[in-house]
Amino acid sequence: MPRARFFALVAIGGIVLVPVLIVVAYLVDDGGRGTQVASNVSLVGTAIQGLKGRALDAKVAKVAERIERAEIKVRAPKGGFTTSAPELKLRVDRDATARAALSVGRGGNIITRSWAWMKAFVDDRKAPLRSTASADATYAVVAAKDKGPHKPAIEPTLKLEKGEFVAAPGKKGTGIDPADVLDKLPDAAQNGVPIEVNVGRGDVGPRLTLALARKLARDANALSVQTLPVTAGSARADIPTAMLRSWIQPAMSDAGPHVTVDPKKTLTDLAKLLPNAGRPPVETHFTVNGGQVVILDGSNGLGCCEAEAVDLLNAAVRQRPDGVVRLPLKVVEPGLSPQEARKLGVVEKVATFTTNHPAGQPRVHNIHLIADTVRGSLIRPGNSFSINGTVGERTTAKGYVVDHVIEDGVFAESVGGGISQFATTLFNAAFFGGLELKSYQAHTLYISRYPYGREATMGWPAPDLVVRNPSPYGILIWPSYTGTSITVDLYSTKWVEATQSGQTKTPSQQCTRVKTDRTRRFLSDGRASVDSVYALYRPKEGVNCDGSISPKLTTTTAKPGTATTAPGKPTTTRPAGPNTTGASPPTSAP
Repeated sequence: MPRARFFALVAIGGIVLVPVLIVVAYLVDDGGRGTQVASNVSLVGTAIQGLKGRALDAKVAKVAERIERAEIKVRAPKGGFTTSAPELKLRVDRDATARAALSVGRGGNIITRSWAWMKAFVDDRKAPLRSTASADATYAVVAAKDKGPHKPAIEPTLKLEKGEFVAAPGKKGTGIDPADVLDKLPDAAQNGVPIEVNVGRGDVGPRLTLALARKLARDANALSVQTLPVTAGSARADIPTAMLRSWIQPAMSDAGPHVTVDPKKTLTDLAKLLPNAGRPPVETHFTVNGGQVVILDGSNGLGCCEAEAVDLLNAAVRQRPDGVVRLPLKVVEPGLSPQEARKLGVVEKVATFTTNHPAGQPRVHNIHLIADTVRGSLIRPGNSFSINGTVGERTTAKGYVVDHVIEDGVFAESVGGGISQFATTLFNAAFFGGLELKSYQAHTLYISRYPYGREATMGWPAPDLVVRNPSPYGILIWPSYTGTSITVDLYSTKWVEATQSGQTKTPSQQCTRVKTDRTRRFLSDGRASVDSVYALYRPKEGVNCDGSISPKLTTTTAKPGTATTAPGKPTTTRPAGPNTTGASPPTSAP
């Protein structure tokens, strides 16, 4: 055989033999072991070659735990932010990652697999990490943490037109697009921790498209054509379609586009729809026994409805049940817990005042009734107490009777006459108890059974008596009465000494303006403060300050069930000045 031909055959044989040897070597080293990870394979920088079964699962789990705890840095033009895998609810699919690791180097035919095996001796092969983040969490985090220039996108909404839902388009925003973060996060996680995600800054579209919103409008119309029967405790009602439709709104979440109900509005409306569900709480309250303050502990009640009711109604809206939707009751705690009550420092009598009256008159019944209503009222630190706000309108339905009032400077009669004696007594207890007299009005005719210039009248809805508690302690209002007197005691912790420190009278045309000064000395630091209260008295019944005569009232007796008086405007502790020209507003009982 010629030498040239021999060498040619050797060369051809070598060319053929080398690939064959590579294939054989691959089969010996790696090709027959498809149940284990191929050679020179890593997962997020962790070598996993040759692993299989539980050993592989354990290694994948360790990598996954590291990724799921990782810090995440989102980098964007003009400012990014730092978050974490838990905040974005980044999760590694361990099973999918293990399967993907086993498939590395196993694809293609025997030649390509052998070639990949040989290249692995010089190039590391990376197993893919299968991870996903929550869209809900990512959108929320980007909205909260993007401090660069941005404008939130406006999602499409559903609105009612002629009783039917229609979709209203949303608007694009600007900033970091959460969709970009979601898209790039899995690849970024492949590079290890901390995870760095590089995104742009630009237009941000609504998460819910207009087409999807239109579909949701059609769904909402179909789902809300009938009332929805519900029960809570022993109460039952049908949710009107108008109310149901006022709750419905579009939503986009990890579960996809859907209609949902507004949680806050739903629970608010349910409480109004089912007011008698459950039982009211027993309020923690104060009583006075033999001059000693006693706290009577309250207890929890039940009412409509627990927050879980929103989930039940969401399910009922999306798929109507055959029967009634049973809503869970919620625990309703007393407005004041026993522990809070004890911290208020209501322990001793700090002020008291008594006024006297003739016995046996109809007005005495009214005085006793309003005292019974107000008794036990608590003014928390910084809060105010209003007689009108507490008692409401005085009507025959509440048990009030007709007696004398002052209207337009003239004595008349109306339902609730006489309650101004209670107001005057409370006014003076508050005056000497150091409370702030925020809103009040004195009678326009001086009545000798009241302290001159230091008194208050009542009407509905005004004048009102409003006092504020500026102390760090609670203040308990505790009225008591006899057949000829009314007393108001205030219980708290002694924090101030208050005295009347002066009084001046000045003419205001034919009226008399009275200014009464009060000095308060605060026990905490010895500081003294002076404030004043005011009264404006007519010269006599029916005469205005300018000397004109008040018009005679056409009606001097009240009809059963009428309001106490017509409205008037109350003055305050610092009035701009008395009304010296016209008639005073109608007031209540003298």
